[in-house]
Amino acid sequence: MTVRLVTSYVNPDTDGITCMLAYGAAVRVSESAFPGQILPIMFGRINPETDAVLAYLEAVAPPVGDSAILASADEICLVDTHHRSQLPELFPFEKVIEVIDHHGAGDAPLVNARVQNEAVGAAATLMVERFQAADSVPPVQVVMLMGAGILSNTLDFKAPSTTDRDRQAFDWVRENSAWPAALAVELSKARERLLDGSTVDILNADVKVFQVEGDRCLAMSQLEAANASLIADRGDLVESLAALAALRGADAVVVNLADLSIGRSLLLSSDEWVCQTLTRRFGP
Repeated sequence: MTVRLVTSYVNPDTDGITCMLAYGAAVRVSESAFPGQILPIMFGRINPETDAVLAYLEAVAPPVGDSAILASADEICLVDTHHRSQLPELFPFEKVIEVIDHHGAGDAPLVNARVQNEAVGAAATLMVERFQAADSVPPVQVVMLMGAGILSNTLDFKAPSTTDRDRQAFDWVRENSAWPAALAVELSKARERLLDGSTVDILNADVKVFQVEGDRCLAMSQLEAANASLIADRGDLVESLAALAALRGADAVVVNLADLSIGRSLLLSSDEWVCQTLTRRFGP
């Protein structure tokens, strides 16, 4: 029997987790003859927002994987990433047969994969569109998980990356589930809890690592919460950026503080090269 794993980047966000949990149902409608087993697995940990979504919808997080389960898989699907540096060491890229992502500049060596990488606000939107294309509606829990992924990644449709496709996908979610307004409230409360704890732990909760300008490694930390910009006022911020770089094996760190209370993002870094690059790109 063919075993296909579905996974995302290390420490996946709500979008990645919900896509992993929805993928099995998507395969059943798009590959009706698939003879094997779909196993979602994750690496690292999930954040408080994702915990809140899973608890509200009575869904179970994917089990944590390891090198042994990667070695035993026949096939792998990647969701919400196709970047080499965002995945575990010695990842068997030759086993990847499918990618569902919405981030550009993927650099993973995917010689055997069909890649769907489209500029929408959430990978969950692409997952919804698979069900729409097949004129099929999965179990309501799966529908609501995808809706949560869309809301989370588009920041309630306020993120600059939001598209009409995201809105249309969420309309489909509401049409095919008793979408509870209370879930959006839970998401908001959970984002506020992201500000609890030490500065380095907060910044380490959602990090993606990229190779830039040759062999230079950049860790991108993102925090989406009301009053997120207050992190910039913490006295240990510079030390925490250095600690995060060491934790992630990065040459530099840039932090995106998406402050939902003011509808703006603040980009921070203590690295001179990063600051100069950001200034050239966005202005002083």
